[in-house]
Parts: sequence; structure tokens; C-alpha cells
Amino acid sequence: MNDYTTTDIYLAATLSALDYILLDITQEENKFIFHFEKESKSDPDANINADQYWTGNLLVDPKTLFSKFKEIKARMYDLRRSKNG
Repeated sequence: MNDYTTTDIYLAATLSALDYILLDITQEENKFIFHFEKESKSDPDANINADQYWTGNLLVDPKTLFSKFKEIKARMYDLRRSKNG
């Protein structure tokens, strides 16, 4: 599969803010897994941006980042709510 996955919500919000498409969120036990398209319109590879994220060398618009974080949290709560009936 040509996607990028992470369990880190902050990295997920960052990738989303960089226009990577969040394909799906899955849950295994108490862990959420975020599935992204590996490429965005402006960036060729999510792995490169993830590496830059972990080394502290990635700049993201803070308003966009906060907005994407809220969207992801809402999707996580919806997923949890649907699993619990």
C-alpha cells in the first residue's frame, strides 16, 4: 500500500497541515493509527517531512496546525463513539 502511517497525533496534525490526505484512522486497543497518502500536492514524500518533524526542522503555519489537530481529534472521538455503540 502506498501510504504513510503514524501513531503520533502531533505528527498526524503536522502532515495534515502540510496537505497530506488523511485516508483513515484506525484503532488497535488503546492506540490510534493515522493513515496518510504518502505524497501531497507540494511534497513528494511524507517520510522526508516526518524526519524533519522529528529533528525540529519543519515549519508549519500554527493556525492551520491547530485547526487540523482539532479535526483529527474530532474524528478520533467519532471513531471511539462508533465502536462503543
